[in-house]
Amino acid sequence: MWPYGGELTQAQKGEDSGVLVVFVHHYGGNMHTTKRHSRLVNKLGFDSFRFNLPYNPMLTQTPPHKVAMFLSMQLTFGLDRLWGNAIYNVLQHFKDRKIVVYSLSSPSFGAIHALAKLKTPPNILGWICDGGPFFNLWKSFENYFSIIDRIPNKALRAGVTTFSYFLWRGPFLKTIVQKKLKSFRKDFPVLSIRGHLDLLVPPESIADVFEGHDHLDLKVLDLEESGHLDGIKLQPQIYRKTVEEFFKIHADFSKPKL
Repeated sequence: MWPYGGELTQAQKGEDSGVLVVFVHHYGGNMHTTKRHSRLVNKLGFDSFRFNLPYNPMLTQTPPHKVAMFLSMQLTFGLDRLWGNAIYNVLQHFKDRKIVVYSLSSPSFGAIHALAKLKTPPNILGWICDGGPFFNLWKSFENYFSIIDRIPNKALRAGVTTFSYFLWRGPFLKTIVQKKLKSFRKDFPVLSIRGHLDLLVPPESIADVFEGHDHLDLKVLDLEESGHLDGIKLQPQIYRKTVEEFFKIHADFSKPKL
């Protein structure tokens, strides 16, 4: 039984490297919205694990009482911690494997929480983050409810934006994230993927997260012709090439890594 109703997909036959890629889907998504990414890493020779973040009110099958519990837990802990603890549990489930974490958009804050809680141990080989994490939360949420959810009433949209901002511990999140990133081990590999045409999350908002963290081995992929999370579709060649290079450098076991 896999945690959080997850699904493990093996690498293509004859290509298994022994490394597991753990995917964290975007806000409003689910484990199925990372299938394209999963197929990519499977073709590159890596197993993948996809799962549903818990208490996700964007899933229509979520019963009302679970949504209520979801909201109460957010108010107590913050959504970054709620989902971060779930990611932590998944990583602990596979603690005997070598792992690369691959997160999308705002749940990347949860990945930071999990990695910091684990103290970025040697079996975590690196972290790929696409479309997040990002600061200037207020503006990004406003963009989300204007462009994606399309709430036409300005007052209602402002209210929902404000509510979401505080559920993510917006006033304190920057300080929290900076402290956690500082705790990452020296030269921890990170691939940050950013779309220059992103209408939800301006790439400079992602750059702000990593500013001053020179202890990280940070690689940036700037996708000039892509928006939010669509680089894998719109610029597949450079996307695949960069991801493949990241794995070759940090998850190639022709030479011992651990």
